[in-house]
Amino acid sequence: MTSSTKETCDIPSINLKPFFREEGVVIGQAPTQDQLDVAATIHKACQEHGFVHVTHFGLTKEMGDRLFAASKELFDCPTKLQDYSPWHPSHNTGYSPFRNEALNTNRPPDLKEAFNV
Repeated sequence: MTSSTKETCDIPSINLKPFFREEGVVIGQAPTQDQLDVAATIHKACQEHGFVHVTHFGLTKEMGDRLFAASKELFDCPTKLQDYSPWHPSHNTGYSPFRNEALNTNRPPDLKEAFNV
């Protein structure tokens, strides 16, 4: 009989809501305790995990829907290879086609396309 273990990773969530209130650093005053707590949580997460899941950062569902629609239009463009400036690592801007980049050159290319601005 074999046993398997499932490893999990708890990604820290950061709620930015304290920075969307008209108080503390938002209006040029000393940070509120909630703002200081968020900053400390971000600092700790960056030291221990290297990345975070950000919530309550001001993006409404309607804004998200419009952004996804614009992204779909951008990447569905049939002439994108001719129309968009090509990506280059020296400036990290422009269009990078599907399977164009590989973080590890000893592995297959990344399964993504990107338009870096």
